[in-house]
Amino acid sequence: MEVEVKQVESLRFVGVRVEFFNSKHSVKEAVNELKKRVMEIRNIKDSSTIFGITTFQINYVVDPNNLIYYVCYEVSKFDEIHNGLEAVLLPSHAYATISYKGSMSQCQEAYRALDNWVKVNGYEQDKEASNFDIYTAQHNWHEPEHIENELTIYKAINKSK
Repeated sequence: MEVEVKQVESLRFVGVRVEFFNSKHSVKEAVNELKKRVMEIRNIKDSSTIFGITTFQINYVVDPNNLIYYVCYEVSKFDEIHNGLEAVLLPSHAYATISYKGSMSQCQEAYRALDNWVKVNGYEQDKEASNFDIYTAQHNWHEPEHIENELTIYKAINKSK
């Protein structure tokens, strides 16, 4: 697995929130809800690509489990946001990125490889910025162990001080 550093311009998303510390529903359920509501979301760039966005709350440093995850579609601009959906804006930022293909039970290997690369190459995770994952049309949400599942992981980084 090869890691790249990319500067990503600001991105806009509309999607469904999953709160891990107060789980109303799972990521899979959120994906199902997002897909059912696709016609309610205006200006979608590509409805075959789903983004998973991890945003850390202000108290992240005190409680590392205090995070919010959004399952979203990227949009070209914000328009009417229907009840139960949320808009997420990610500002321009540098990311370390790695692609993974395989069963989701093994994807932590890619996250570990990316974390290690960041440390070894003079970067640190920016805990005030959001991370995101891109799930392609190949990704089979109903078969997490499908060996053709694909995702690309983006970790917000800064140069180490």
